[in-house]
Amino acid sequence: MGQAVAAGRNRSGALELYFASNGNPATFYVLDLIEGRIRFSFDLPGSDAVWAMAIGMDGCVYFSGTSDGVVYRYCPESKQVDPVAAAAEDPFFWDMRPGPDGTIVSATYPRSKLFEYDPATGRFTDLGRMSEEDQYARGVAVTAEGIYAGIGSTIRLIRLDRRTGEKDELPLDGFSGEKGFIDRVWAINDTLFVSVDQQQIVVYDEPGRQITARLPGAGCIVQAPDGEDSFYYVSESKLRLYDKTTNRIVTLCDMPGMNSSAKMKLMQWMTFSDAEWAGIEARLLSGCAEAESRFGNPAGKPVLVLVSCYADIWYYNPQTNELLHGVLDIPPKPLSIQAMDTDEDGLLYIGGYHRGLCVYSPAERSAIAQVPAFPQIEGIGFLNKNVYFGTYTKANVYVYDKSKPLTMMPDDRMKEANPRLAFPIGHRQDRPFTLTSGNNRLYIGTIPDYGLNSGALTVYNEPEREWAVYPDVAPNLSIVGLASKDDLLYVGTSIWGGLGRDPVEDVAHLFIWDTVKREVVKRFVPDIPALDLPPRMIGELSVGPDGHIWGAVDGTLFVMEPVSGKVLRSVRVSESKYYGKFRPVYLRWGEDGLLYTALARKLVIVDPSTLEYKIVDHGPLSLMTLGRDGYIYYAKSSRLYRMAVAPAAGSVDCDMTSVIG
Repeated sequence: MGQAVAAGRNRSGALELYFASNGNPATFYVLDLIEGRIRFSFDLPGSDAVWAMAIGMDGCVYFSGTSDGVVYRYCPESKQVDPVAAAAEDPFFWDMRPGPDGTIVSATYPRSKLFEYDPATGRFTDLGRMSEEDQYARGVAVTAEGIYAGIGSTIRLIRLDRRTGEKDELPLDGFSGEKGFIDRVWAINDTLFVSVDQQQIVVYDEPGRQITARLPGAGCIVQAPDGEDSFYYVSESKLRLYDKTTNRIVTLCDMPGMNSSAKMKLMQWMTFSDAEWAGIEARLLSGCAEAESRFGNPAGKPVLVLVSCYADIWYYNPQTNELLHGVLDIPPKPLSIQAMDTDEDGLLYIGGYHRGLCVYSPAERSAIAQVPAFPQIEGIGFLNKNVYFGTYTKANVYVYDKSKPLTMMPDDRMKEANPRLAFPIGHRQDRPFTLTSGNNRLYIGTIPDYGLNSGALTVYNEPEREWAVYPDVAPNLSIVGLASKDDLLYVGTSIWGGLGRDPVEDVAHLFIWDTVKREVVKRFVPDIPALDLPPRMIGELSVGPDGHIWGAVDGTLFVMEPVSGKVLRSVRVSESKYYGKFRPVYLRWGEDGLLYTALARKLVIVDPSTLEYKIVDHGPLSLMTLGRDGYIYYAKSSRLYRMAVAPAAGSVDCDMTSVIG
């Protein structure tokens, strides 16, 4: 999977496609567009993704990752990558576009800045913040007169005058000021095409300052090759044509092989010689004369090249209205492990960042199933032989029935899939990090959407397949810890809400929620003697073998009396400092009676009778679980480790590797 794609004919005349693959680390690839083979690759140190990429007027490719703010330049002639600039204050580059004067303009996070790089002089200019309130400058478009910046997590469209440096907000009726993102912008003549939340493209008449159309769909839009007011885009796995003059939309054809969750990353008109097109046909058609006949020979005529985030590539001939589909040969890469837990049968369920599901069998020492396109898993829960996955974005919850084979279906048969979508939480929630079960119910705590502060509690009645969302349980706090005992649910919180917004509360609270009355019966800040700072995140929570509620705050463990909430004992393993905003500190009870935890991002074993502890791995790590085979399993970046429960030296067990690029 990748988030940044570009294509062009280099100065030697060769057609090249540039694709940045997610992974640990992210990799920049140069592919021969005709033969499909990789000509060059470069690993970005410290970055797991590349969102920003553009081809400059000098023929070089500029790109930047998500960690250090370094702008890299790839020159096709030298086949060499060099760092040319850096934005230390805004290290996450979201978008990058070339200007008509040869400069490269970038949009960044977390100070919503624009930067301009001039390849001719080597000058790197900070153009300033586009919003003082918001953190994201997500999309950017450049003309001779102005730069357009798409802002989030409050939707705003800003125009920066390139001559005077003045900023002006362009009003988008029904969007401006609402929560969300402008993730991409295209400026074509006097019209702006504005992608909102990767769900629709708003057509905006800049001189008239009004919206003239809304096009459902995510990804890209491109003008017809004849320069008329017709524009191609993809929506619901179909290629469509928008006529700006008549404001009509025409569906052209289906997109074969397209996953409905795929985002289009490139739509570009290209022309091929007879020999070049023959090479593409030989690679994609494998002698299928019928398909070749339908598509026709477009040599010398414009062909629309489309590339998705999943490395699918399509060629569209507007003369015959036919598509050819292929897949770029991007090697599998290790992904950072985002979620992990083990079921009663001893199987490990592992979620990757940004996507991917792996079911790993410790007995077989191998992955027994992988779903590379599965949404990013934040939390995992278990109820009645079923496995539940809380996923990002939009807090969708999937269920895996272990009694049936694991299989993913085409989009038109997703109800038959396993795992299948169980329910969407909605209510502007985004990240379900904590799941627990009790009283034949599944309880889920969530982080809200970008720019919001209040998480929610969701209760799922599995037999009835009904769910209820309670968004007011913890106002201005996210829910990151849950424990169920009798008819009470213990709820731990974080002061941090969705990204792009500062906390409202200074201190995290604990809540006790009555599962019968469905109401909060107690809200309080626990008095934890060992704690060195007021708690900013309380969680995870767990019911111990002693019947008490055990909880974690950064590097401190505490034991709490049920109902009253009185803290009975506590121990500080490490000082309280920033260990993250959302991910709870996992607590797992062993059959030996010991507690295994990831306090302070270390692997710690605790004797619950005395609170004596031993740090067996100083990390940093955040994910851990107990296997049924006598081993602790824990993750560091893309690597999965195991350690005998009787602590011994850690040994590498496997990589979490994506089966797609």
